[in-house]
Amino acid sequence: MKLTDHLHHRRFAQFIQEQPAGFSEKIIFSDEGNFHLSGYVNKQNCRIWSSENPKAIIEKPLHAQRVTVWCAMWSGGVIGPFLFEDEAGNPVTVNGSRYREMLTFQFWPIIDDIDITNMVWFELDGAPPHSVLLARERLNTMFGEQWIGRYGHRRWPARSPDVTPLDFFLWSFIKNEV
Repeated sequence: MKLTDHLHHRRFAQFIQEQPAGFSEKIIFSDEGNFHLSGYVNKQNCRIWSSENPKAIIEKPLHAQRVTVWCAMWSGGVIGPFLFEDEAGNPVTVNGSRYREMLTFQFWPIIDDIDITNMVWFELDGAPPHSVLLARERLNTMFGEQWIGRYGHRRWPARSPDVTPLDFFLWSFIKNEV
């Protein structure tokens, strides 16, 4: 965390505490998770030390092929998952345009069908695709002032994986099952 993060975390916690009982049940939390198709595991935080150098060479691609999955979770259940793929079913990188398309054509029809837009708040983290103007305009149309994000009407505190159930529960649960 950065020094300035504590202030944003405190402000967000105060906002939540000022809300009526049960408010957290009205937040739709959202996030993307990456699933590597080759069995690759990101070992950035995993180090194995040995007294001997095995001198083994393992060839692997610079960037392992992966698929990005978007999902939302709230007290009413899980919405999604939605895959970021091209027309041929190949994985694509998430950008602002693709994120907006997913919100518009996959996520919104489900939300509209269950008619909860006036009752819920939508949360998204500060990932660059979430912050582009096209995505923010779409969120304003969908949720008015009831969305929490990097540039939302209520600011999402950066580096907060402990606050969203997708980060502290769902992704690790799914990856352990896959």
